[in-house]
Amino acid sequence: MPLNVNQGSVTTYNSKTLQSYIDPKVILAYAKEAPFVGYLKRMGVKRIRSTTAEKVVKDFGKPTTANVGAKTASDTTITVSSGDGSMFIPNSVIFIPSTGEQILVTGVTGDNLTVVRGYGETAAANIADGALLVYLGTSYSEATRVGTTRNVIAYKNINVTQIFRTPVEISGTDEAVDAVDTDWTLEKKEKLIMHLGEIERQFMFGDFKDDTSAERRTARGLHKFIKTNVYDLGGSITSKKMADFVLDTVRANSGKKVLFSSADLFTSIEDLAQQVLRVQPGSKKFGATVAKWLIGGKEIDIVHDPVLDEAGFAGYGYLVDMKNVKYVTLKGRDTRFKEYADDDFDGRRGEYLTEATLIVGDEKTMGIVYNP
Repeated sequence: MPLNVNQGSVTTYNSKTLQSYIDPKVILAYAKEAPFVGYLKRMGVKRIRSTTAEKVVKDFGKPTTANVGAKTASDTTITVSSGDGSMFIPNSVIFIPSTGEQILVTGVTGDNLTVVRGYGETAAANIADGALLVYLGTSYSEATRVGTTRNVIAYKNINVTQIFRTPVEISGTDEAVDAVDTDWTLEKKEKLIMHLGEIERQFMFGDFKDDTSAERRTARGLHKFIKTNVYDLGGSITSKKMADFVLDTVRANSGKKVLFSSADLFTSIEDLAQQVLRVQPGSKKFGATVAKWLIGGKEIDIVHDPVLDEAGFAGYGYLVDMKNVKYVTLKGRDTRFKEYADDDFDGRRGEYLTEATLIVGDEKTMGIVYNP
């Protein structure tokens, strides 16, 4: 079958039928340059038969919201932040940390809660506008029926497969010298690193585009997926700030956390670790050097990702929940090297080709942290 490859002008090649699959171990060997892709490959590959990949995500709900508008101690209707009324059902119990008051919810209409104030040993008190409200749980009377369920919201995270191609070639002159095999092998290694770097950058920073007119797609990356936990360290990094950042990503469906870090942030963490944190040197895991960070009761792997420095994201780190990310490829379209016969070209030519995408589950289990 002829294959068209665009290199300035379109040239038609006749395939040699040689199609070499790139073993995941080979990709992991170069994970120092593309550690996120290395981790994804190590966690396993999902194969699909559609260019669109989607995952149904269940949001188990958050435990906090804010009071809207100041309330007196006698008010029995409380309004919460827009859309947060769905957090509550009749028989819900609310705690207000700023006053110590406990409140019982007896009715819910949109974002307006009908409540019994001072439902505990602490008396009702004025509630400031914007005060934090904490959902504790439910409290039912004996022998009552459960009338309302607290919703688990399901939504879809959608991404599309992107075609990555990296040509490899050497001239006929290079092919004739004694070290031809070494030159060809070296050229393939260098272009594989380049190829993996392209996937790494797209999976980090890419924006979603399904251009049906050109049959071209670009995959959405972590930077576009993560919206909830985005933290500005404000010019200084402290153990308290970092612990708060990590703990805000801990949810019912969260798993192993990995912080893919720029060099600047990594250095700041190491400096802080000498004073108050415990960072344990790691080994060459998943093809990259890993440090283990014990903070907030969680063990975090820290990996330097050079693409953050190259893309101008100095001071940035992406805390990724490895349970909620997946490397996805079309069947038979994971990273492969193909060598082509071309009678018009004086030399040796081939290419790396990957058609893959990134699936992200619950983005609230992840976060972006940056220090200007």
